[in-house]
Amino acid sequence: MWEEREAITKLVNLKLQNEFGLVKCQIKYMETIIELINDNKNKENITLLGIIFTKSYLYSKGIISLFYENLALEAGALIRPAIEAYELLVYLRKYPENIKTIQNGQKIEPGKIAKKIDGTFKPLRDYLNKHSSHIDISELATNYFIDNDKNIVCHFTISSDILHDNFMFLSTILYLLSFEGAKILEKYQLLDGNGKELLVKLQSKLYELYDLKKVLGQNADFIL
Repeated sequence: MWEEREAITKLVNLKLQNEFGLVKCQIKYMETIIELINDNKNKENITLLGIIFTKSYLYSKGIISLFYENLALEAGALIRPAIEAYELLVYLRKYPENIKTIQNGQKIEPGKIAKKIDGTFKPLRDYLNKHSSHIDISELATNYFIDNDKNIVCHFTISSDILHDNFMFLSTILYLLSFEGAKILEKYQLLDGNGKELLVKLQSKLYELYDLKKVLGQNADFIL
């Protein structure tokens, strides 16, 4: 049952230590943000923003777990709501008057939010909607578990290049979420110099490891 997890752990330890090291640092940064929000839950609206942020953190941990099971395409079912959480945080930062709408249990369509904030993830969201968020039996969605003899296989391998790209997508989303988490802290004057400096280091490492145009196209420069 755990063959894939063991194989990917070995692959990460052998060739992708820096990539996974960044993921671990990003997750730790998000946990620190959640701890600071908890320590200041008496501040107006911070709990709601913290709940949205924490949902994105939990989605992210689920994505990592699926990556380690060699289920990157299936992880798309969690990537999509993680992106939606990010875009909702951006939306509420730019239009805080809508916080009450969310508090009252009303939902705002993710598509409307993305349009309002000029979201950059529509192509990725469309791809996930087609291949990951719903059942899809097209060749693109099934060829990784069908071998050259057309046999369905339960256990399959992954190359370090593909896993590198999987980590690139994940780390990009984690950075954007961390940035919005830092903006929550900044809003409540809870972001100190160390927090700002660490965010810059995470950003620099992201650009050192990856070509983000693979994720964001020409919009990659917007997180510089």
